[in-house]
Amino acid sequence: MFYPTTLSLITSLCILFVGAIDTTSVGDLSHGSDLLSFITRPDIRAPRWNVTKHHPELITPGYWFVGPYTNWATVPERLEYLPFQVGPHIYDDNGDLVWSGAALAHNRNAFDFRTFDANGSTHLSYVLHYSTRKGDEEQHGLGVYLDSSFRRKGRVTHDIGIEFNFHEFDLRNDGKTALYIFTDRPVKKDPISGKSGYVSHDCLSELDIVTNQKKFWWCPLDHGVTLNETYHQTPDMSAITERGPWDFFHANSIDKFADGDYLYSGRHANTVYRVNHTDSSIVWRLGGKISDFSMDFNFSSQHHAKIHSESGSTVILTLLDNAADDKGRQPNTAKISSAMMVELDTSTMTAKLLNEWYRPDGMISDKRGNVNMMPNGNVFVAWSDSGYMTEHTSTADKKLVLEASFASSRFSTYRAYKSNFTGNPIEPPTIKAFGIQADSDSNYAMTSFYVSWNGATEVKTWKFYVSQNRTQESFECVGTANKTGFETTFSEKGTWKYVYAQALAANGSMLAKSNVERTSAWPGSPPKAKTEPATGTQGSRIASTMKSQLEHMSSAAVAGWVFLIMLMLQVVLMVFLYRYRRRPRYSREDDQVELLSKTEFTD
Repeated sequence: MFYPTTLSLITSLCILFVGAIDTTSVGDLSHGSDLLSFITRPDIRAPRWNVTKHHPELITPGYWFVGPYTNWATVPERLEYLPFQVGPHIYDDNGDLVWSGAALAHNRNAFDFRTFDANGSTHLSYVLHYSTRKGDEEQHGLGVYLDSSFRRKGRVTHDIGIEFNFHEFDLRNDGKTALYIFTDRPVKKDPISGKSGYVSHDCLSELDIVTNQKKFWWCPLDHGVTLNETYHQTPDMSAITERGPWDFFHANSIDKFADGDYLYSGRHANTVYRVNHTDSSIVWRLGGKISDFSMDFNFSSQHHAKIHSESGSTVILTLLDNAADDKGRQPNTAKISSAMMVELDTSTMTAKLLNEWYRPDGMISDKRGNVNMMPNGNVFVAWSDSGYMTEHTSTADKKLVLEASFASSRFSTYRAYKSNFTGNPIEPPTIKAFGIQADSDSNYAMTSFYVSWNGATEVKTWKFYVSQNRTQESFECVGTANKTGFETTFSEKGTWKYVYAQALAANGSMLAKSNVERTSAWPGSPPKAKTEPATGTQGSRIASTMKSQLEHMSSAAVAGWVFLIMLMLQVVLMVFLYRYRRRPRYSREDDQVELLSKTEFTD
């Protein structure tokens, strides 16, 4: 029987569902269509990619290193971000997940996730963004580095300033030194207005990790940079608070020259600086209001200025010309963002554009991004919005060989890198097995196996073992399957109580094996029919009559209880709906955070 309250309840649920959806989003926040899911690892819901390979044969081999996030501030424990989705992730060039470090980072935003070489192997590093969540490690931010087994080997924190700036964390010299940015909030005087106020002061730092001693640190306003170099409109200095300092400079990358000098990028000054490593003076400025070079190109709001090569008085740099910022502080300097390669002649102080790769979709990247030169000469560019990244050749035709982006616009990544990596996780592979028995044929049964190993890059084949008991000598191999993506599936006729899998390398050697797991029934499989004892014809008739009478007697009571329960649920849902719709509405502007404050934030 279908009661009117049932219809009312369904209507209430529909209203609640519609009211809960943020109409400014694409809706994937609710149903998770932009997330991967795995039977072996239900805790991992990594962002899904859309990938287009225009010229597969020209794509540089390597893995993608990204840090997907939804909001600048690390999100609180909100259910839509659980299980783990944000933090450091590795993907292959098909967009298949290789490693999720979201659990390792406790679902905290991670930036500048990349590789570095140490002790003859490739290691990993990233910045954990500042966080206001209770219990989070170093809430003002820190740099973290791991070995190739994903074990934490150390961390870098800041002892000067307010914040460990997330824009750069570059480990060098076999992992013995670190380049990073720390941010302080001193009071400085504006030379034009004569007024003083708090500024966001981004300082370059090089740390000796072995001794924990600073090898070099340099703060712009203390060494020749002035506030009026900025393109950021000067605010009323007297009205600025310490929680909302003026972000006049906005440093976002560091590199080192062969002689030890530093290359430092100030986004809001539209300038790249060369800093002397001995006396801390500014050797030269490229771009901005007082460039030392005569230039045949322009750039603004740039990211990721890097040294490509040096030869005598010639220096070749790469950078991302964003050509716009996300707050409209200055007019756009180009219609399309681009990756640039430029040549500086320090003997004549001239700078010329050598090559330029435009964003293929014709859009502007008004924040974030980076440029990576590949070993084969290709250029790999992260345009950041929705994780959009592309790979191009350096030949005259500048072929677009690869495009990729997250499946939805709610995820971005500050930077994206591409490089080789060998992952040997210390955690074992994970296996799940499900058996099913045909009802019509007792001789037909099948077991399906699912296996994964988070972070393993060297697995070529999976080998599956089964047994009716847990003793090791009783297990037998029932088949193998080539590894496919993050999770591999294999099915075999028959059912067994216990299973495990071995991960095999390309040469056939065993890399690791999973724990022994008990086979489960397929979810939703009908239970096996129970055999009732025979009691004779008369007993069967009596039992049947009694069952019929009991069912007739209880139907009215059951109907009444159903009516009452449905009515109570409707009342509860309507109260919840009323309170939900009166709550303060979430706005993406609420997540525009600067340092630890709720003020305007840009990158």
